[in-house]
Amino acid sequence: MDFEDAKNKVNTFFNGLTTHNYFNTKILSKVEFVYKEVLKNIEDMTNDIEMVSDDTFNKNVINAMSQIRRTIFVSKITPIFSDFVLGYIEIIHSWNNNLSKNPEITELVFHSKRLLEQHLTITEASEQLKMLTTMVKNLSNWMPPAFEISKHYIDLLNEEGYPVKSEKIGG
Repeated sequence: MDFEDAKNKVNTFFNGLTTHNYFNTKILSKVEFVYKEVLKNIEDMTNDIEMVSDDTFNKNVINAMSQIRRTIFVSKITPIFSDFVLGYIEIIHSWNNNLSKNPEITELVFHSKRLLEQHLTITEASEQLKMLTTMVKNLSNWMPPAFEISKHYIDLLNEEGYPVKSEKIGG
């Protein structure tokens, strides 16, 4: 994903109506504030303005990334939210590599990306397991008619004095 694509995905999320499904107003404003400040820093760097890493702002970035990571854990991941997270972490990662170089931010970026990617895999696996469980339940309650006839025939043979082991047939 290139920088402009990442910005578009983040802006689409911030301008959409579903932001409050993921963040309360206070957290949303912090996440958005960090995003806007990071964009300003990136623009300043591209205009050759000397930038210095600020520990207070780094803490704000860490808090925003932590909130996003928490949201990945507890929220349903929609394509819009997934695009937002991927775009947001791409921008934060670029900023961090060029200015802050904070290892905690790097870890949060990679951890959030892995969580998002694995969340989708786990969700798909969960849906497949639900379907498989339903199929197994349906099969376990079904007994083919031939087995019922065979069981009845074995019971009759046993009553008549011809012992037959029923475990051979599945009974």
